Amino acid sequence: LPPALMLAWPALRRRRPGALLAAAAVTLALCLPWYGLRAFGLPAQILSRSFRQAAEQGSPPVWTPAGFLAYPRSFVSQLGALAVLLFLGGLYRAARRHPFLLVACLVPFGVLLVIQNKNPRYTLPLLPVASVIAAEAVAALAPRAGQALAALVLVTGGLQVAATTFGAGPLAGRAPFGIELAHADPPAPAAWPQRALLARIAADSGGRPVTVGVIPNCAEFSVSNFRYYAARDGLPLRFGRAWSDYPLNVDYVVLKTGDQGPAFASEKARRVTEQFAADPLLTAAFPAIGRYPLPDGSLATLRVRRPAPVTQIGPAALAGRIQAGAAALLAEFVADGRELRVGLDWDAAGLARGWIRRVTVSAASARVGELRRPGAPTLRLEDVRVVLEGLTVNPARVAATGRLEPLALERFRIERLTLSQGDLQAFLAAGRRTRRVRVRFLPGQAEVRMGAPGSAVDARVSLGPGRDGRPVVLDVHAVRIGGVPVPDLLTGWIERAWDPTLRWAALPVAVDVAPVRIGPGRLEVAAP
Repeated sequence: LPPALMLAWPALRRRRPGALLAAAAVTLALCLPWYGLRAFGLPAQILSRSFRQAAEQGSPPVWTPAGFLAYPRSFVSQLGALAVLLFLGGLYRAARRHPFLLVACLVPFGVLLVIQNKNPRYTLPLLPVASVIAAEAVAALAPRAGQALAALVLVTGGLQVAATTFGAGPLAGRAPFGIELAHADPPAPAAWPQRALLARIAADSGGRPVTVGVIPNCAEFSVSNFRYYAARDGLPLRFGRAWSDYPLNVDYVVLKTGDQGPAFASEKARRVTEQFAADPLLTAAFPAIGRYPLPDGSLATLRVRRPAPVTQIGPAALAGRIQAGAAALLAEFVADGRELRVGLDWDAAGLARGWIRRVTVSAASARVGELRRPGAPTLRLEDVRVVLEGLTVNPARVAATGRLEPLALERFRIERLTLSQGDLQAFLAAGRRTRRVRVRFLPGQAEVRMGAPGSAVDARVSLGPGRDGRPVVLDVHAVRIGGVPVPDLLTGWIERAWDPTLRWAALPVAVDVAPVRIGPGRLEVAAP
């Protein structure tokens, strides 16, 4: 942006904006397909990646020597040691002849320095303009000297490529003053058994679509590796990482001893690995079907969800424990339940394996939310009836401890509920990210106002039948930003930034919602 403004200023000063407008139109046409869909959600994503995720992964704080030196250190291995010297020499000449080159390079570089999340790939777009500045130093020399220096740059570039690609040559492993001359990443000869595990999963599952939980997060043995090989081999597999609470709808689990990956990204992986090592009731529900030695000296284990039937307790007694365990599990998410009831529909053979045909939960009123999370807002609902179809729990844990551990759920169906406008507004006001949102229920639609910093966003929202895996679909229209109407063609870009139903389609459980009706002051879900 800064160099573009510098180039645009002469045209504006001469009052000849024709070429400038044409260039702006071309730029807009190129940018809209890439950034238009994300324009309204991009600022929040940038802030999250720049600071919150950077703190989680242990990046140095911004206003520290380590933070300021991170990019200058990596710049040498990116551009090349000799090219960096030429870049420094070309700064003065570029400042006198082509100042916009300095603006195009140094201003973005300065912005990146004050962002905590440091990654060398963020400075890659600056390398072309840095090369042009380095060329300014060569252009100032006599022709023969310039040609000799350019040849020397090519030679050092070849040495850097050899060091980076193969870890060979005089630059490999060199780091004078702690500055790495070339980041060596030679091919790794070690063979990791991702494809062997995937072949075992495909054979055991009979080729049907299943979900695989890959717990380790190592560079050579992570969910990304497995997802790549599955896509390359055309396997109908869905992958997930380590879970937070329960291994819901995880059919196969890949575990690894030893290193689980970077500390900032492997806390869940270590916790789940320790659970399998110390909890015989969990391993009983996921017996091992294969073990694979890994090149780093650790051992990978492949487990399948296949709980053995319990025989030490009768079906009726087991059903009673499941019902009591369901009440305890609901207490983690439901509070102040009035006329709260839990009904089970089961058969003896399925129940012994932990399978329940149908669980029905109903209440005259209740507050729902993540009650275990301090300060989490809760939403009050009335006349609630939800049905869980095909619920599988760990039968060994229920029989031994009475605690419910959900393992699989075929379908979650909301058959009935009533939500008042006041209860929804109280829920939004209690949320850190939603406290600026105002909702008013009108006949057939809701009037929504999001008081975002800068200009508020107003819209009318109605709910339609589900599609594309979503239980309901939002129809957003009459959008205004700061009072300015937004064409319907562009409302989808705004909707994508805040539409929660887009995330519902990615849930591991199929969700059904009965027809939704919005009336004055209330929203109702009920069968026609």
